Order: sequence, then structure tokens, then C-alpha cells
Amino acid sequence: MKKKNRSQIWFITLTDIFHSAGYGAARKNRMQALSKYIDIHLFIPFYPTNQFIKKSWFSSIRFHSLTDSIEDKWNLSWLFKYYTTILRIFNDVPKHSIIYTDSFFIPLSKLIFRNRYQFIFDYHGIWYKQLYEKGYRNKFFLHFIKLLEHKSLKMCSKIICIDRKIIDHLINVVNISPSSIKHISNGVDLQHFNKDIKTKSLRKALNILENDIVLFFSGSFRPWHGIDNLIEVLKILSFHNIKYKMLFVGDGPDRKRIEMRCKNELPNSNIIFTGQVSYDDLPKYISLADICLYFPKDIANNSRGYYGDPLKFYEWMAMNKAIVTINATDLVYRFSKESPILTANSTIKSFAELVKHLINDDKERKDLGKKGFEYVCCNNTWDMTAKKIYDFIINSN
Repeated sequence: MKKKNRSQIWFITLTDIFHSAGYGAARKNRMQALSKYIDIHLFIPFYPTNQFIKKSWFSSIRFHSLTDSIEDKWNLSWLFKYYTTILRIFNDVPKHSIIYTDSFFIPLSKLIFRNRYQFIFDYHGIWYKQLYEKGYRNKFFLHFIKLLEHKSLKMCSKIICIDRKIIDHLINVVNISPSSIKHISNGVDLQHFNKDIKTKSLRKALNILENDIVLFFSGSFRPWHGIDNLIEVLKILSFHNIKYKMLFVGDGPDRKRIEMRCKNELPNSNIIFTGQVSYDDLPKYISLADICLYFPKDIANNSRGYYGDPLKFYEWMAMNKAIVTINATDLVYRFSKESPILTANSTIKSFAELVKHLINDDKERKDLGKKGFEYVCCNNTWDMTAKKIYDFIINSN
């Protein structure tokens, strides 16, 4: 319900925010929390089911024909279709509206509409580099995307980033004014990711015993998540006869290859693949974990360096779980000396040593889980994130 005398924004996205986990769920939770402070008008690719309509927090909703699933088909003809569709979207957006988006093509509309809209960009990654990671090698195409991305960023009045390395890129490479940029991290829904969830039936269904030590990863099976690194860690644990169960939750283009590696290189009884799990069911699977693992690929390969603010960290901490990661994620930089996350350097051996240490130290696992829960409660609820966004895009005008 629209309230009087409140500011309004239009959120235009290509992500299925009502039905997808991970990035989609993060966008929905961020907007839903922001709706406490501001009226939200949605422009999305998929119609929400009745359960979401009944819980409606948005002021209005419209639909378009584009989705983020077609990003794997990017070429110049698709880009033309994309942009013409975006222009049609703006026929339904009132003049002088604030446009909040996570798609870098939308601010380019300013080339046509001039000062008709104010654009706020929720910028989560360097797109032309992400395309390279997905296998695009056409130098002309990547250079073209880079030019468009930089132009789009310069069209925005304000940019929200989840990672300080991205901010450095914006300032030093794209030449964006620091005053136009705000670092605002991800958050977590503490009611949904409830640390007190009990799932005995799921444990039984997955053949996980009460005394099994469960190592855990949740996310997409894509190169940058470094699941190959985790396999190398598991091989070291198995070599030293460390007993564990490894629970992989998620799906993606690398899943079949990863399953084959595990089958050929690890004890089959130790590894469990669940496939894609819904956002609603994800907390049940996290509840089975003793130690959550994240070892992104870029650090291990000494390439361009890791950037991002993994949503999974906040979800794991909200559920009182011990976490092991490498010491270069942006999230780690924000912690005090009493960190709720154990961090290894970028070697497989050091990571495996930390995991081995936690497997053998039940008290430290519990202490880390408690510290993580306290950290997100004080710093990273979605309400806290939304208030920072509101202050940046409205109160700082």
C-alpha cells in the first residue's frame, strides 16, 4: 500500500527475485526491507505466485520480457533487442522518477532521456570480466561491453557497491567520484535463516549420522566459486584418514564435472550432492553443517583477485556455523581481531590444516558459530542494509 508523503523508486531488474535463491533472493530481501522507508515500484521479468502477492510489500508491479537467463547468449543482435525492450519499459515510468537497477544497460537510457530520470546502480561485479570468466574470448565484443559499462556507470548519480575492490575499480579505472559511491554490504533474514531449525528427517534421508562431521558448501557450481579447490582440500583430509561428510548444495554448469572428480578421487561414501535447493528449504540443509567452506578460485590462481560479498557467509553465520575461507574476501577485511571466520592463506595445504583443526575442536567450532551469529545480528540484517541505502539515495540528496 502506497503511503502519503513518502519517496518512491522504480526497481528495474532482469532477475527473478520472487522464485530464485542466491542473488535473486538477495534483491528481493533488499527491496522488501527498503519498502519500510520508501514506496517500491517493481519492473520484473516473472509474475510472482499468489503466496508473494498476499504478502505484497511493493506499491505496484509491471512486467517485461527480458530475463538474466539469456545472458549466456549475449551478442550484438541480442544487445540491440535488449536495449529496444528497455526503452519500451520507460514508457511506463513517470518522468523524474528515481530508477534503482542492477542491470548496467538501463542507465544508458539517459543518452536518450537526458535528465528525465535519476539512476541508482546497485553494482555487484565488473561485467566484462564476468563475461570473460564465462568463456567469452572475443576481444572486440568484450571491449565493446567494457565501454558500455563504463558509460553506464558515469550516467548514474549514485552507485552502491558490496565490495571495496569494486569501489577502487570505479574510482581508479572508471573515474567515478568517490562522493557518488557507497559501500553497503549484503544482509540476511534472521527469521528465515533460523539457527534453531532442527531437521532429523533430512539428516536421515541424506544418510548423515548424528556424530558425523559435516563439511558444507552452498552455491552455484561455477568456476569462480573454487569447488575444485575444495576437492583438493578433501583429498588431503582423506589422505590423513580424517573422517568427514561433505555436503554440496546447489547446481550449475560445472556440477557433472565436479561429481565425476569426486567419484574418481574421493571416497564416495563421504560426498553428498543435493542438486538445486529452493530458498525456502536452504536453511534446513545449512542446519546440518558443522563447518562451512569457501575457497574462491581467483586467489588460488593469482589472477585478478577476488571480489564480492558472498551472501552465503551471512546465511551461514546467522545459523551459528563455523566458517573457513581465504583471507582476501572483502568480508574478512571488516572483521576485528576476534573474527568469527577462520581464514587461511591462498594455499590448499593451509586451508586443509584449518579444516582439520576445526574438525578436531568442537569447542572452537561452537565459539566461531556464536561469534558469527552475534556479528550479523549487530551488523548485517536486511533492515540495517535498507536503512543505509535509504540514507544514501534519499537523505543525502
